[in-house]
Amino acid sequence: MPPVVSATVPARDRCLPVVEVLAAMLPDAGLMRGHVVGCSGSAAWSLALALTARATATGSWLAIVGASTVGVEAAAEHGNVLEHVVSVAVDGGSTVWAERVAAAADGFELIATCPPVGAERVVRKVRQRIKAKGAVLLVVDRVSPSVACDLDLSARHIEWVGLGQGSGRLLSHRVAIRVAG
Repeated sequence: MPPVVSATVPARDRCLPVVEVLAAMLPDAGLMRGHVVGCSGSAAWSLALALTARATATGSWLAIVGASTVGVEAAAEHGNVLEHVVSVAVDGGSTVWAERVAAAADGFELIATCPPVGAERVVRKVRQRIKAKGAVLLVVDRVSPSVACDLDLSARHIEWVGLGQGSGRLLSHRVAIRVAG
């Protein structure tokens, strides 16, 4: 069970670590416990998984809730420690989703999810649970802008490197990230 962290603790001690290149973009150089972070754009899941990599490497646990298209292999490719990653299925609407996310907040420090349509009605309770437990909720590709986030990150542009005119190998890709909030 993750420790409950008091608001009187300095911000740097209430944050979960992220890789250096992302830390430079974040206001507290990490993921602030109790906050909701939005990830959007064409590389939203890649961004979310990159944000969680360092934290799982240092012992934090990640629950991927209701994202059947995201595999643990993708988490590993972004540097997440698979022994600290769990995928949680959601077969149902927004109420079931909210129950699974709230339950995950009881035992995981990081929760990555894509809220279903209609989640606006239950998001307030989910936010309260996340804040009370000191977890970080990564909301990926929000369906509704009414799912308010404390911090928004958007992957705006991707440039692939290594592929020539119809031949070659993809070596890497570059993503421009916009941070707001």
